[in-house]
Amino acid sequence: MAHLILDGDASREEWLQRRHEGVTASEIAVIMGLAPSAWGSPLALYLTKRGEIPEEELTSEPVMLGHYLEEYVCERFAERYPEYFQLGNGQHLYSHPDYPWRLATPDRVLTESEDGEPVAVLEAKTSASYEDWGEEGTDEIPVRYRSQVIWQMHVLELELAYVACLFMSSRKTKVYTVRMNAAANADLELMTKSAEDFLDMVASGTPPDIDWRDATRDALKKLHPDLEDYEIVIPVKLASQYSNAVTAERRAILRRKQAENEIRARLGNGRVVTDFEGNVIAMRQRYDVPARITEHKAFSVDKLVPRRERES
Repeated sequence: MAHLILDGDASREEWLQRRHEGVTASEIAVIMGLAPSAWGSPLALYLTKRGEIPEEELTSEPVMLGHYLEEYVCERFAERYPEYFQLGNGQHLYSHPDYPWRLATPDRVLTESEDGEPVAVLEAKTSASYEDWGEEGTDEIPVRYRSQVIWQMHVLELELAYVACLFMSSRKTKVYTVRMNAAANADLELMTKSAEDFLDMVASGTPPDIDWRDATRDALKKLHPDLEDYEIVIPVKLASQYSNAVTAERRAILRRKQAENEIRARLGNGRVVTDFEGNVIAMRQRYDVPARITEHKAFSVDKLVPRRERES
């Protein structure tokens, strides 16, 4: 049985200290490069675990809204699955009984009686898009969430996980089911190897490669916060790569804005954009977020999202 090493009342300092000792379910997606940039990057996580930069709470609007709506999503799940009792508040930290460095903080642990043993984990999510989500009841969920719940099931030695997601565009909550089957165990094997390699890099002081993620940029800013009056010489290839990318980016932004405006003019009040073969090219997402949800001011979202563009 998994070990509960910190309960939900532990201080943030205690929680961060214990988390630095291993790899959590959300971190495994970061290590494998499956997580959106808002979750972090391998280099940022490496520097954090080595204590070279401080760890800060994720404060982006989508992340904050997701935390705020977690209780709501769990309540919608309870209405549909009254046979389960929900334990925890998303802050309980568990470790695997045989591998103490494998950690998990599921949103809720499910039991079949008030004082029963855990039988499943529950993750509560929100999404602005149906991208990468399959039919309700299936295990077709975004890969970053799949890796997260597989790791949680492994740590708690469970065979079942539910992912309840509130889709903001339709205001519907759907529930997906992930089981610890052969495919999940194969994924777990890859995840475990990646986590072990990452911790070896942390221990040896060998940083991951620099990547494109905003979290990597922010981590490098924290690592070198001061500005001193000296210059460096970079390779010609890197200098050319940067200059060409800046020029190409400016042109691409203008082309995309031009195309988006032309699509909007044709779309009118429609929602889905397809080509002549019926392939979905983009979807218009429009919804209002009231002040009572954000605890700040109300705002509206109206954007054209390419079909292949993931939500961050």
